[in-house]
Amino acid sequence: MDVVAITAANVVDLVPVTRERLADLETPVSAFAKLRALGGAFLLESVEGGERMGRYSFIGLSPRTTL
Repeated sequence: MDVVAITAANVVDLVPVTRERLADLETPVSAFAKLRALGGAFLLESVEGGERMGRYSFIGLSPRTTL
């Protein structure tokens, strides 16, 4: 099923949408800066080898709950 079919069928109320991006021209922080104007944005980054190298970054919008 695709995202539209899942939401139309009311199978679930939350559908994660992911996208992989080649990071040659954009950093996770610069992408986050562009999206945070939409409100409720958050950035999670993994770190390997101390603070020098991260492998994954997750940007989310419109969280259900905030702390």
